[in-house]
Amino acid sequence: MTFRLGLSVAAIAVIAVTLGMGSGIVRADASGEFYRGTDLERDGRDREAADAFRALVKAAPADPFADDALFELARLEEEKLGDPVAAAHDYERLARDYPDSRLAVRAARRAEELGKTLGPDARPGAAAAASQWGRIFYGFAGRSRSETIRLLERFLAENPDFPDAAHANTWLATLLRDEGRIADALARLRAVAGLPGAGEWRPRALRAEAEILVGTGDLDGAEAAYRAAGADDGLQQVALERWRQRATVLAWIVIVAAAIAAAVAVRRAAGSFWPLLRAPAELLYLLPVAVVFAAAGLTENAVLGHALQIICAGGLAAAWLSGAALDAARARGGVTLGRAVAHAAIA
Repeated sequence: MTFRLGLSVAAIAVIAVTLGMGSGIVRADASGEFYRGTDLERDGRDREAADAFRALVKAAPADPFADDALFELARLEEEKLGDPVAAAHDYERLARDYPDSRLAVRAARRAEELGKTLGPDARPGAAAAASQWGRIFYGFAGRSRSETIRLLERFLAENPDFPDAAHANTWLATLLRDEGRIADALARLRAVAGLPGAGEWRPRALRAEAEILVGTGDLDGAEAAYRAAGADDGLQQVALERWRQRATVLAWIVIVAAAIAAAVAVRRAAGSFWPLLRAPAELLYLLPVAVVFAAAGLTENAVLGHALQIICAGGLAAAWLSGAALDAARARGGVTLGRAVAHAAIA
C-alpha cells in the first residue's frame, strides 16, 4: 500500500513538472514569437510582423505576452497598415479582455480616438479617410513640413466632413505657424470653433491662437482668446507681456535720452561733433571681447547668437558715445570722479 501510494505521488509530481515545463515552453515560444514580430517590424516587414502578433494572440491568449502582442498588432494596423477599423477593434478587445494589463488604459484611449476619426455612423468612405489621415499623421517624421502641409490641406479639402477635422486643422495650424504663415494659421484655428464635434480641440485651438497673437504683439486679441479658452495662466502671460511692452518703451526712452545727452556733451566740450568719429579706447578694448562673445553664441544656438549680437552692438555703441564724451571732457580740462561714475552708470 505504501509502495503504491509512493508511486502515485511520484506520478503526480512527474505530471506537475511536465505541465510546468510545458507551460514554460509555451511561454518561451510566445516570447520568441513576440520578439520575432518586433524584429520583423524593425526590418520594415510590417505585415509579416502583424501576422506574427496575430498568431501569438490566437495560439496563446492567456500568455503574459498576449496583451503586448495585441497592442502592437493594433498599433501596426493603425499607423502602418492603414486599417483603422481593425485597429479600433483590437484596441477595444485589449481593453475588454485584458483589463488588468498595463496597456489597457492606453488601448481604451486609442480606441476612443479612432472612434472619433471614423465617426459614430461609420459612413461610407470613413475608413478610407481615417486610413489616409493616419498615413499623413504617423508619416510626419519621414517627410518635410511643407510636404505635410500640402497633404493636410488637400486632405481637408477632399474630406470636408472628416469627423476629426478639428484635430487636423489644429495640427495644420501649428505647422503653418512654424512655416511663418501666420494669417493662414490663425484662419485654421478660428475655423475649429465652428466645426461640429470640436470638443477638446476648441480650447486647444483658442490657446494656440492666443499664443500666436502674443507673438505678433496683439495682446488684446490674445487676452480675448485666452478668456474664451478659460486659460487663467494665459491671462497672466498677457499681463506679463503688457508689462514688458511698457518696460521696452521706457528702456528706449532712456537709451535715446542717454545717446542725445552724450552727443550734446561732446558738442559742448569740443565745440563740434567731430570727436564722435574717433574710436575711443573703450571701444577698442570692448570690440574684440564683443566679437568673441557674439561668435561663441552663434556656435551654440542661432537665437542665442542673435541676442548676443544685439547686446554686443548696444554695448559697443554705449562705449563709443561714453568714451567720446569723456575724451572731449579731458581735452577741455579733465574729468571729475563724479562725471566718470555717472558715465559708467549710464553706459
